Amino acid sequence: MGSGCRVTISSLIVAIQSCGQHLISLTFHPFDTFAVPSDEIMRLICQSCPHLKNLSFAHSEEISTYWVMEVLKRLNLESITLMR
Repeated sequence: MGSGCRVTISSLIVAIQSCGQHLISLTFHPFDTFAVPSDEIMRLICQSCPHLKNLSFAHSEEISTYWVMEVLKRLNLESITLMR
């Protein structure tokens, strides 16, 4: 699938929810099969997940696969940290 890979809103939400109980209530602004994080989610993610602090968040209809993969990768790191 390569660069044509699309990440659904639900898969992104599941990844964030699995990061920790404190992230379950976060909301997204949906655009088609992508989700653009609101200011609220940006603040809460940065506060709650140290691994995400240096990410830049794009506010546009299309979020790059790279951005989504970086978020999921860092959330996975955070999940591993939280489980210890």
